[in-house]
Amino acid sequence: MKELVLALEKFAIFSSALDDQSNSKLKYKNSNIQLDELQKKMKKGGILLIDVRSKEEYKKGHIPEAVNIPYNEIESFKFPKNKELIVYCRGPMCLLSVNALNFLQSREMNVTRFGGGYSQWEMREV
Repeated sequence: MKELVLALEKFAIFSSALDDQSNSKLKYKNSNIQLDELQKKMKKGGILLIDVRSKEEYKKGHIPEAVNIPYNEIESFKFPKNKELIVYCRGPMCLLSVNALNFLQSREMNVTRFGGGYSQWEMREV
């Protein structure tokens, strides 16, 4: 199962890169981090981990220390300027975090995306 999730994540990143190249409106790169890098950043601190899924999904489970800002509310949220933002959603095939990444990059925010999302976090080896 783990191999399937990783393969799907690679496919989603590849597909997103192709979409970015073909869509002239998107001028920002797709910045993704892997699980191990996310865990290091969480230990170090200085980040704001943002779950862009619905409030209902967030209540069912989320990455520790993540705040829930559903994608449809992201425009109205006031983000701190002194923290790196990391967005995530369900998993590699979920586009909510891709859209959040693109939106926040267009606002010149320091943002990356954890593409594995909550599904990869749940399956991680502890």
